Amino acid sequence: MWFSLTGFFKSSWLVFHQGIYVSATMIHIYDPRTYMLALL
Repeated sequence: MWFSLTGFFKSSWLVFHQGIYVSATMIHIYDPRTYMLALL
């Protein structure tokens, strides 16, 4: 149970982080700070 729950959160975080990265990549020309945030 704990392992599956951890896997769920980990995959959710990866999807969330990738979403930030894609968004930042598209707009980092306008706001470099957002691009830096995606690198965290």
